[in-house]
Amino acid sequence: MGAFYLRNQKRERTPVDWRVKREQSLLKEEIPMKKLLIFAILSLFAVSSFAQTQSVEKAKMNIAILIFDGVQIIDYTGPYEVLGSYGRRKVYTVAENAAAVTTNMGMKVIPNYTFENQPKPDIIVIPGGGYSKPDPNGRGVAKQMVNEKVIRWIQQNAKDAKYVMSVCNGAFLLAKAGLLDGLEATTFHGMIKDLQEFAPTAKLVYDKRFVDNGKIITTAGLSSLRAAGLLALSCVGSVVIPTRR
Repeated sequence: MGAFYLRNQKRERTPVDWRVKREQSLLKEEIPMKKLLIFAILSLFAVSSFAQTQSVEKAKMNIAILIFDGVQIIDYTGPYEVLGSYGRRKVYTVAENAAAVTTNMGMKVIPNYTFENQPKPDIIVIPGGGYSKPDPNGRGVAKQMVNEKVIRWIQQNAKDAKYVMSVCNGAFLLAKAGLLDGLEATTFHGMIKDLQEFAPTAKLVYDKRFVDNGKIITTAGLSSLRAAGLLALSCVGSVVIPTRR
């Protein structure tokens, strides 16, 4: 009787043991599947996050600031700092070549890009410096006035740029490139009369710190730099300022 009972107990446990083993087997198969599913979901989130980051980077406006030997330091560093604030825009210096640029006060500057490898600019800033009478041996703007590569770079990039802004006598380079024809313009107060020679159809103004023609913007000397910076920000929608005459 005892032997029969034991055999009967073994028979009853056998199906139970089989189901337990089967559930354990299924569980072992399910865990890797859950891990795989979680990994797939996390991967999708990672790809989505990366894509959003890339989209933000691509959405930044490119702002090219031309630099050259004899450039006025504040003319290019002022707009660089104002427009580059908070990393909202990609601001960079660009020069004819990769060699160090010597500013009007001897500062050595390595340009971020050259004409050949720069990102396509949405805004172009042309600073001033030196003299304004074309001279291959002159300083600053004077020498760049006869530099065909610089003038061609301004012309070609201005075609698709949203805004082109000059600071101080950088307006002479815009004039040389033919960008001031038929527009209002200004420059450093002591050079306004001279600008007419290179932009004969432009209407020169003496009573404004800057002139906004929509796409083409010209500003006066160093005292107008703050206004120029604010104006540049207003162009990209960061601030709104009134025009002061």
